[in-house]
Amino acid sequence: MTEPGDTAASRRCFCAAACRAASAWLAAAAFPAGRSEALRAARDSAPLPTIRADVDENRVTVRTESTPLAAVGGRARIASNVGSFLVTRTDERTFLVLTAICSHEACLITDVDDEAYVCPCHGSRFEASGNVLTGPAELPLYRFDTTFSDGVLVIQL
Repeated sequence: MTEPGDTAASRRCFCAAACRAASAWLAAAAFPAGRSEALRAARDSAPLPTIRADVDENRVTVRTESTPLAAVGGRARIASNVGSFLVTRTDERTFLVLTAICSHEACLITDVDDEAYVCPCHGSRFEASGNVLTGPAELPLYRFDTTFSDGVLVIQL
């Protein structure tokens, strides 16, 4: 048989251990290992230059002259009445155009680093092709068909 004082001491030890375990579990849930790295990537990125675009029926048109898209390798965010797009010029006549809506939680992607488009909300990083480099996003960005002629990029909706 145990003494009354021993029961109270073991109950206190149990409660203290349970509180420590709960605190550790909450900290792990709030700050998963990869999240701090993703947020660091978001801090190291810079805002994309934004270009306004015109909308005509089911297409968005953008004049590339005097914009970051005038040169091969240029990147910009296109803003229009029908949405925002991430654009990379891959050669003289070819562009990759993606939705600027993150596939993780639908945040507007506004940032870029040396290698990727970066979602400022949770740090997901995407290749110019739209594939996920680092999460938390799991799905690629939607890609749009384009045409280019006489300095005008046309995005098909």
